[in-house]
Amino acid sequence: MNCRRCTECEGRSHHWLEDPEAFDDQWRELPGEYACKHCDQRGEECPECGGDGGQWLDDDGADVALNCPCCKGEGVIPVGFFA
Repeated sequence: MNCRRCTECEGRSHHWLEDPEAFDDQWRELPGEYACKHCDQRGEECPECGGDGGQWLDDDGADVALNCPCCKGEGVIPVGFFA
């Protein structure tokens, strides 16, 4: 599923916002450090890439711009009831 609600998240699974508790009380006590701006999905920082979405080393040790296989380049993975 791709989010198509706005140009900022076009082609991504969700429009992730960091620290949703800072903008609305409705998110308190829900899992995850991130929330989708357009739906109820929650997320947390990807454990594989540390939230940067990519930058892996190739076999020669050089940096290459690749999407993280865990989060597919978004830096956040879905968690909770809706995942």
